[in-house]
Amino acid sequence: MGAQMSLKKEYRNYLDRWRLVKEVEEKEMRDASFELLFKQTLAIWDIGKALNYSDSGELHHSMWAELQNKWVISNAAK
Repeated sequence: MGAQMSLKKEYRNYLDRWRLVKEVEEKEMRDASFELLFKQTLAIWDIGKALNYSDSGELHHSMWAELQNKWVISNAAK
């Protein structure tokens, strides 16, 4: 019975640590500048292209314009 309680405590501690990690990550996202988020997005896009995750390999110009527009709108108030 003691081993089961110990496992429960370990599990609870594990979940608590991940909750703290999530809180820090959320704060970093809130505090990140538009430029940093945009650079990270471009880097992720480049990695996806390099790994051939895109069907066509290239982003259509209209899709790129839409992405840029959404970024500007979502960060206009910042």
